[in-house]
Parts: sequence; structure tokens; C-alpha cells
Amino acid sequence: MSSTTSPWLSYPEARRQYRAGQLTWDEYIDQLLSRCLADSIHSVDEDNSCAAFEKFDPFICYVKEWTWQYMLKDTSPIKVALMAYCNGTTPELVATFPNLRAENAPQVKSSLLLLTLQERNAEVFRSLLARRGVPWNVSGCEDATYRVDKEKHPEIWDAVEESEFRKQRPWMSLRKRERMERWCPLR
Repeated sequence: MSSTTSPWLSYPEARRQYRAGQLTWDEYIDQLLSRCLADSIHSVDEDNSCAAFEKFDPFICYVKEWTWQYMLKDTSPIKVALMAYCNGTTPELVATFPNLRAENAPQVKSSLLLLTLQERNAEVFRSLLARRGVPWNVSGCEDATYRVDKEKHPEIWDAVEESEFRKQRPWMSLRKRERMERWCPLR
């Protein structure tokens, strides 16, 4: 724990401001990666904001987890991939993959998979699932698949149900799903 506070927004606050339109995608990603970089260098998360936030934003928490694990010093290749996700096309996103470092390319791709699932972007989700070297069995992914509402997001629902992921991770029991939905409703 540090005695000085971080100049970066907490993870939940950055997400809230992005969702409210107070931060652009670029500013949001700058906040996220800068905070992850600061946390990985100084081992700080003053408000432990990710632990309580994991069910609502598995993307942020997974990025924080692996950037800390690898103690990254440079997040620019990751930022390029995340910018291409938001501002480009699927081929432009895929074109950023060769520039990723071999040791953290799988984590970047898994982060994107979580983000596409969270944002309900079926086109990019399918594209990532079809590629080799995109691990889908990561922290937060299974829970995120259970929070997809079939009626609201049929494309992403179908992509999950047709995927290798669902074949290897069948649906949880109805009782467990109902208990989970009380804490984190479908969206």
C-alpha cells in the first residue's frame, strides 16, 4: 500500500466516466493502461478497486491481472491493438497482432476476447475465437458468457453457444445461474 495516491482514476471511475461520455475511448484506454502500468511498477491499488469490480468488468480486471503479472514497462503495442478494436475494422485489429510481444500476445488477445464479449461485438468475437493463439479460458470469461441475454443479443449468444468454449464449458446448473443473476443481472 502506498502513502501517495495515484494520479490515475480508479478502474470503476474510469469505466463510469467512459460510459457517461466524459472520457473518449482513447482517454479511457490511456487511464486503464497507465493505471495498470503504475500498479505493476509500484504494486499499488490504493482502493483495491478491481477486486470488487471483477463481475461487472472482467476486461479491466484481466488486463490489470496480467500486466501486473508480467510487470510491463511499455504498453504501447497493447494500446495500438485496443485503439484498432475501437477505431478500426476487424482486419485492422488483426494486423496489429504481429507487433505484440510474444510473451504477452495471448493475454492481449484474451483481453480483446473479453472486451468483445462484454461489448457484445459478435463480429470481432467470432473472428478472435476462430484464430489460433487466442486463449478463451481466462479469468472472467466463463462468467461473462453467462451474463449474455439471448433476447437482447442473439448474435453474441449464438457465437458463444457455437464455440469450442461452450463445448468444453457447458452451462452451469440453473440454481447457480439464478444465484449469480441476483448479484449481477443479465444485460
